[in-house]
Amino acid sequence: MKLNLKNSRKILLSMALSLTIAGCSNDDSDNTVDRGALLAAETPQIFSGDTVAADVAFQSWIGDLLKLLADCVSEGIVYDGMKLIIYQVNPRGVNPVIITYESADKDGKRLKLTGALLIPTTILKQNFPLISIQHGTQLQRLVVPSKIAANPSGYGIQDAFEVYLGYILARAGYIVALPDYPGMGDKTSDNPGFHPYVHGRSLAISVVDMLRASRSYLEKNKNNMNVSWNGQVFLMGYSEGGYVTLAAAREIQQKHAKEFTVTAVAPLDGPHDLTGVMLPIMQGKASNSYNFPAPYFLPYVIQGYESVYGTDIYGPKVAYADEYIEVIPSLMDGFHDSHTVGCKIAQIQKRAEGDCSAALPSILRDTFLNALSDINSAAFKGLRANDLYLEDLGQCTKPNGLCVWIPEMPVRFVHNTKDDLVPFQNSQNTFDRFKTAGTTKTELKQFQCQAPLGNIVHVNAALPALMAGYGWIDKFRK
Repeated sequence: MKLNLKNSRKILLSMALSLTIAGCSNDDSDNTVDRGALLAAETPQIFSGDTVAADVAFQSWIGDLLKLLADCVSEGIVYDGMKLIIYQVNPRGVNPVIITYESADKDGKRLKLTGALLIPTTILKQNFPLISIQHGTQLQRLVVPSKIAANPSGYGIQDAFEVYLGYILARAGYIVALPDYPGMGDKTSDNPGFHPYVHGRSLAISVVDMLRASRSYLEKNKNNMNVSWNGQVFLMGYSEGGYVTLAAAREIQQKHAKEFTVTAVAPLDGPHDLTGVMLPIMQGKASNSYNFPAPYFLPYVIQGYESVYGTDIYGPKVAYADEYIEVIPSLMDGFHDSHTVGCKIAQIQKRAEGDCSAALPSILRDTFLNALSDINSAAFKGLRANDLYLEDLGQCTKPNGLCVWIPEMPVRFVHNTKDDLVPFQNSQNTFDRFKTAGTTKTELKQFQCQAPLGNIVHVNAALPALMAGYGWIDKFRK
């Protein structure tokens, strides 16, 4: 047979074009990775089948939460959430499922991630909404929802805010998804890396894939339980979890709108404006820059970004002053808590005994501080790409804020005006950007009350914010 070279070229071009289109059709980072595939599911028996013990545990959690929130009643911020807990939580059980799912990093490299899925039990067939709760900053990779959900009594309330609330919401009739995030959970060959702290795209991908895996589990087990999903998706989270919540909302709207419709979003006390609010704190231009109560935040950003953008831009020898180059990376290994890291930094700065606050600019090299002040530097651009009000995943080149994305779903920011780690201006600035861009579905709720758990306002504000977020979200429930 005689080969027609001209026709062959047409065929090859057509095949190449078809492959290109196929590879991009689902907007995933790499079509060779089956993102969201459910790889494993395990159901731990946390109460050994003892219904009485389960009820005692739940009532204890609710009682503790209500005591801690007592000071917030007069402000009204938690009223709806407390009312729901008191009147809507019923004796139904909760089936915790620890799931393992396939995901990818921003470059399409395969990851195997974990999370917890809390499913309400019911005698009669019922449809329930799905809420994904994103957890706050955690340095220890094993203190995550998949571990806490399997053994809730083994963790303190400060580590288990979201999981405790997740169990309560499940009893109130929600299917609750709690992703662990990349670089968290068991350290394995499929999840070996450092947690990409406040890197919007990496974290949003993990939430989307957790939703996919949760959907798969519910579908595969629909004949084994009376629970099904009603199609509603809610997103909520506090601190880093608030940041991840807004990043996931943007990711779904921009890339997965045909797959998921997000009903409502509650980002709570999140660092959404990295360059406008958090960067001045790092640089020493804010009032609390030299007496920051949780100095571990800065190396977490630096090393999280090193894992994404590389050693040449954010590596220890590039970023840290000499006395920190060896010390900080050895502590930021995923197995030291935030108190240990913060107090070691304070010790290097010769703070008084028991004072674990520190000056953030002193941790950084002068050359790195200069780079962060240069809008054309790679270090600044890394932060800028993760300001969450920007559309196109931070790749905006338009002037005057013209590239702000406009949320198409209801969004309510909730933020404590006295927050000493993640200033209120993060939510105010992001809210203002959205309003200026033309959104009509975004709200901002501020509050000042605290649930007294320690001497850091940001920690004390977590429970009120979560309750306020839950109370607002529930208004959209079918």
